[in-house]
Amino acid sequence: MIEAAQGKRPWPGERGEAENYWQGIERDATLLLVQKRIKLLSAPRGIVAVGDLRDIGHYVDPKSFNQAILSLVDLETLRPETLLVREHKYGGIQYTLGCLPNHPQTRHLDYTASTFERLTQAELAKDPSSEGWGGRRTVGGSGWNTPSHLTPEEAIALLD
Repeated sequence: MIEAAQGKRPWPGERGEAENYWQGIERDATLLLVQKRIKLLSAPRGIVAVGDLRDIGHYVDPKSFNQAILSLVDLETLRPETLLVREHKYGGIQYTLGCLPNHPQTRHLDYTASTFERLTQAELAKDPSSEGWGGRRTVGGSGWNTPSHLTPEEAIALLD
């Protein structure tokens, strides 16, 4: 950084170091759209984008999902929450509850306040041996060691 500031070398990123990464984001956003892997589901107080990542065969960065969502619908039309569905390592499904970082309401999200608890209780009602939901203020998900028994619609209905 010092050498870049002194004009002795380019700034980090000026040589296209991240070009492949951003091309991958674009490719996966296009894949999600072409394969119609994004659904817009009605939820209390609005619409939530749900992405189905099952059977894709590689990691999909949430930035690709967010980019694809915004090519389908205006940010103001959506709630800030997002839900990604993928295969669980032991069969069944696993969820990631995330958010749209640029949504004006994201700053008000706090899944740790009660959302994870409601999702955990719904999970336990279906299977008492289920692992609970958890995470941080704006990102988390269903259990690591047990698949979820909730449908995307059931999970979305439990958002506040």
